[in-house]
Amino acid sequence: MKSVKKIISVLLASAMLLSLAGCKNDIDGETTVAATTVSQTTTAPGATTLPDTTAPSGTTTANTTAQTTASTATTAAQTTTAAPAGNLPTEKAAILAAYNKAANDTKSYTGDITVKKVDGTTSSIRTISFAPAKAVADPILPNDYPREKTASFLNGTDKANSADTLAKFLPPDKQTYLSNLTIEGVKEATCEKEGNGMKIVIKIVEEKGNELNYKAPHHGACMDTVNITAESIQPFTLNNANVTYPGGTLTASINDKGYLTKLDIQEPVEISGTFTWTLVKLDAVIDARWQQQFEFTYA
Repeated sequence: MKSVKKIISVLLASAMLLSLAGCKNDIDGETTVAATTVSQTTTAPGATTLPDTTAPSGTTTANTTAQTTASTATTAAQTTTAAPAGNLPTEKAAILAAYNKAANDTKSYTGDITVKKVDGTTSSIRTISFAPAKAVADPILPNDYPREKTASFLNGTDKANSADTLAKFLPPDKQTYLSNLTIEGVKEATCEKEGNGMKIVIKIVEEKGNELNYKAPHHGACMDTVNITAESIQPFTLNNANVTYPGGTLTASINDKGYLTKLDIQEPVEISGTFTWTLVKLDAVIDARWQQQFEFTYA
């Protein structure tokens, strides 16, 4: 979500606009803009999800056939990550364990694999203390979704560029794992049959910080997070900073071999505070969303 840094540039431009406007109407030469405290809190925009890919229900197997093949199905379940239909994980901890294993096995896959990635940021100003600045700032905010890239890997290395790897192509950035999420970071988890495999949806708990460079630990364990520093917003300073991750969502399709076939990552973030530059102050609340969709094809 590195492009979220561009949000700060928008506030800088807005503040400069205010400064000029204040100078024009200033009688004694001092430019000030009254700060308006923002207390409204609303739910971040709904997550964008992948189209429903659940396979239609098949013909029910006869009871005698089910009894004959029950022992075979049990044996197969022990040799694959994804449990067969009728033996899906139901407890939150078991669902998380199934996702973590499938995700990490996919990131360390050494066979022939092609990955299509679509990602980017959407953002908008929810509130700002100087209303006319919103019309100027909104069009400048980072809204680069969707960006698309496809790459093929063998032995974990990009076939077209040996300097790139599957580990680098998949989140989190600079980590060998795709998910190190723990049960403490999971708010909800569901699992259902999908084709010969399963579909898992995990909702992460809300996380809040009052520092500009706050790193949400649970979100950071399974997806990329916002990366903003005090240096990146100079000459601004940010007072009363609040960074809120209301709860990201992971939606994964896992095949009968225990590998991901699809992964949808939705990470809404709210950034609020008072941005100060000389005597100019802007109170703003910005809603941003980092999202990634992956499709995995195995040769």
